[in-house]
Amino acid sequence: MAMTDRLTLFIGDLSIGGAERVVVNLSKGFIDFGYDVDIVLVRKRGELLDEVPKQVDVVELDVDRMRWCVPSLARYLRRTRPRAIISFMTSANTMALLANQLGGSPSLTIATEHNTQSMKESLKPTIIRLLARFVYPLADYIVGVSCGVSRDVTSWSKADGANVHTIFNPVIEDSFIEREYKIPDHPWYGDDDVDVILSAGRHVEQKDFETLIRAFAELSTTREARLVLAGEGECTHEYHEIADELGVSDKVSMPGFVDSIHRYMHHSDIFALSSRWEGLSLVLIEAMGCGTPVVSTDCPSGPAEVLENGKYGPLVPVGSHTELADAIGRTLENPISSNQLRSRAQDFSIESAMESYVSLLAGDDGL
Repeated sequence: MAMTDRLTLFIGDLSIGGAERVVVNLSKGFIDFGYDVDIVLVRKRGELLDEVPKQVDVVELDVDRMRWCVPSLARYLRRTRPRAIISFMTSANTMALLANQLGGSPSLTIATEHNTQSMKESLKPTIIRLLARFVYPLADYIVGVSCGVSRDVTSWSKADGANVHTIFNPVIEDSFIEREYKIPDHPWYGDDDVDVILSAGRHVEQKDFETLIRAFAELSTTREARLVLAGEGECTHEYHEIADELGVSDKVSMPGFVDSIHRYMHHSDIFALSSRWEGLSLVLIEAMGCGTPVVSTDCPSGPAEVLENGKYGPLVPVGSHTELADAIGRTLENPISSNQLRSRAQDFSIESAMESYVSLLAGDDGL
């Protein structure tokens, strides 16, 4: 069977997350470039399924865990022989490379890294990295979503640096910048006398919302402000307890995952990223695309690249709630113009990322 012009994008599922959002955005971009696209999932589930273009076929491998997917994925690759399989995140990358070998290596392989993996020190990520070190040499290309991630994956995987390329995530669609956003259905929005500080993401150790809550508690002693932490996760209960302990529980809202985070971004006074590590940080770029001032920790990797080392928003040391509080206060008093922020966000357009991916597909690795 001849190789087709079909492209396969492989990830665990389409729950809300940065890499999952990239899969959806890339599928849109490849469709616009005239490719046929399959999104292959371990399990067909997730809030982002509804955003997949109708021209894209969504294929479910129907296995319980990522680690059991290799035989099913290999059968899919032998049957469909896509021109390339692009996989997302370390576990999926490892399984995709093994499946491509088992299937007779029918496809070009592009493994994409979306986080600073070396920062993850628990047992499971360590085992995944060890396995990946053995199979990453099988990849035709490895893509890091920031220069920091590319350096990181080259270091821990011992990959050939010549095969590692940096392609910023496709975040901003053409219509994103000019879009109008209604005020969120939340009592704190629409009150000009209150500064609303927003952050968003999974409530997990990596995002370090504890530091942000402590920064907010310090800031709220000098100005009328509110904090909205969109998202949820294993640390949500702990964050409620910290807000109670600091006496700011009535000024901190945790609404869970909201339907339109961009409405919240557009109408917030500032977006704050408190992460201990990142890959690139889509939410930071999206907030800038909404014209909202931003502050961030100077964590590995991504925020310093997005903000050009502080040109588009302050960078503060990881874990320092005092410096984060100070940066938020200074930015609220003297914000960067919305036009500057939107202009910078457009550097992370879907179109720009697509040009780089299409070059790789064409064998032009001189990115």
